[in-house]
Amino acid sequence: SLSDGIGVHKTQKKLMAGLKQVARLGMLKAVIGLGLPKIHYAKVPKDIELIHSGHYPLWNKNIPWVMELEQVTQLTWFNRRLFDLKRNKHFFEKLFSSPPCRGILCWTEAAEKSLEKGLNCENFKEKIHVVPLTIEAPPPTRRVFDGKRLNLFFLATTFFEKGGVETLLAAEEASKSYNVHLYMFSTVPPLLRKKYESNPNIHFVEAKNRSELIDFYKKADVFIMPGHFEAFGYVFLEAFSYGIPCISTDGYASEEIIEDGVRGKVV
Repeated sequence: SLSDGIGVHKTQKKLMAGLKQVARLGMLKAVIGLGLPKIHYAKVPKDIELIHSGHYPLWNKNIPWVMELEQVTQLTWFNRRLFDLKRNKHFFEKLFSSPPCRGILCWTEAAEKSLEKGLNCENFKEKIHVVPLTIEAPPPTRRVFDGKRLNLFFLATTFFEKGGVETLLAAEEASKSYNVHLYMFSTVPPLLRKKYESNPNIHFVEAKNRSELIDFYKKADVFIMPGHFEAFGYVFLEAFSYGIPCISTDGYASEEIIEDGVRGKVV
């Protein structure tokens, strides 16, 4: 409504946010199209002695830096075609061998293996370290499972990539024979939501804030996310912190994070 100044302001903010997102996506497509690697120059105060980069290799030559590594194709925007270009591989081998690069902190052993298989690490092998991610644990939760009803919890921002379809199909099949309820927190496509919302055992849920999301963790018996590709799976750590076992698919780091038969099941 044009008569509602606040409404116009909110609409403008949403529009600007949308335009910025489109611009960022356009720039990213252009970068990938040109075959450019992922690199960043960090502007820092003069008295800084070491830079820690969360996701970018750095162009800084006068200040030592370390970076985190989720998976080696992260270096080329998770685009394998760009990573396999010889000039990009040579660029990163030279960059990591340079004195300013002091460390590559791999989230998992799988990340370390992907780096060693993807690049010639001979000149910087001593800089590679596995530093597992951690989260702050909440107060201990005493969990009681009565064996009568099983609550599954699926949480993912990307529905298809994280195995949302497979989770719905499995929950639908299981609910025919068992008292299994699925609570799905994700961007479910409207057609799929409409198809499954009539099933009393499948619930599409939303959370207004962080505390409401935590309530779902506390009510869940099993966390499930059978992703097609999962470089780490931060949500697994969150589930573990509330004493919930996890079900995921094999490959990459899932078997490293979910000890099969102990912390959950890898299928």
